[in-house]
Amino acid sequence: MEVVKSLLNDPSCNVDAMLTRDLYFNISYQLAPSPTPTSTSLTAFNWACAHGQFHVVEFLLKSPRIDPTKKSSNETTPFNTACYRGRDEVVKLLLRDPRIDVNEPNKSDMSPINNACFMGHLNVAFMLASETRVNVKHTSASGASPLQGAAFIGHASIVGMLLTSDRVDINQFDSQWTAISIAAYYGNLSTVQRFLASGRPINLILKNKNNKTALEIALSCPTRERLSFETDEVYNRAKKMGPAIARLLTEFGRNFGQVQSELRAQRESFLFFFLFSFPFFPNFFSFFFSGLLKSPLPSWFPPRPRIS
Repeated sequence: MEVVKSLLNDPSCNVDAMLTRDLYFNISYQLAPSPTPTSTSLTAFNWACAHGQFHVVEFLLKSPRIDPTKKSSNETTPFNTACYRGRDEVVKLLLRDPRIDVNEPNKSDMSPINNACFMGHLNVAFMLASETRVNVKHTSASGASPLQGAAFIGHASIVGMLLTSDRVDINQFDSQWTAISIAAYYGNLSTVQRFLASGRPINLILKNKNNKTALEIALSCPTRERLSFETDEVYNRAKKMGPAIARLLTEFGRNFGQVQSELRAQRESFLFFFLFSFPFFPNFFSFFFSGLLKSPLPSWFPPRPRIS
């Protein structure tokens, strides 16, 4: 810490330098026995936030030379980095600083709460969701909200926490998938249970971009082609948990009349098609059989026996 103080008092020290032997070098090598080199260039302040160095962050925030909003080389703010790494105390400290933009995303359009939920940092996600200035519906470049990101990985505790907030839309459809459909798709049984136990109104009839509901996704047997980009663990989980998730969704849908309404809609569409097509059935069959009788026999057909 004394080295950091002396460097801050040195006018020739570039406090915003990245991966150089000045303030960044002294913070990293004085506070970490063997720092891990990364491909992302960080400022000294960003590095301290990433590694949870609370006292260093607290000290640097008091210096007029430090810009706490300066991004790293991958366009990530120090606050977003701390949320991604799950540095609870640093996040709590930065939330009190009025200079911090709590919704500033990185180059992948992942906001701090998106990263916290995706990485499974419950305490950080709770702190962010409790802040009214945090946008809990922000969608990343892939179209996923914080709730959808947590459902995708299977962070059931974070899903349950988010669903206690009225600001979180349980049926958000920005990525052409609802969060419960994503959980069913990847076989995250405990996450689906959190959805159903939340007491929130869930629309099980919403269909994803493949025109399937959450129940239809759970009923469909997962194939290696469907989960070609996932690990064997994810594939085996989806295959094993699919039937259990289907039973839960079926029971939930029946209790709230959604499964019956979906099946009723399917029956009505079939009945409409049948009634509409019925007048054309006689003409179709007469045309089909008359054409069949008039058509010549194929060359491979055995010749008819002659009767003498």
